[in-house]
Amino acid sequence: MKKLFPIVASFVAFATPAHAGTILPHLYAKTFCELRSVGIDDESARRTAIRQSMISSDEWTMVRRTDGTFVQSDIVLAVNATFQRCPEYMK
Repeated sequence: MKKLFPIVASFVAFATPAHAGTILPHLYAKTFCELRSVGIDDESARRTAIRQSMISSDEWTMVRRTDGTFVQSDIVLAVNATFQRCPEYMK
């Protein structure tokens, strides 16, 4: 579980309020894992997966992290789905 938080932090860097919306977790995981499996680098795969899985919506809640900061629940779900689908690509 410790590995989750640095990944969420890097994920949040791409999914900022300027990109308001909701990430569809399983579409994100599918896209990210497929791109990584064909050799796309981590950052490019993450950016593309975010763009392809984001919809105009605010159907998420805020989740408190162990460090006291908050992150959107859709981001946590997307990271968890990716860990389940292709853990070999999660740093």
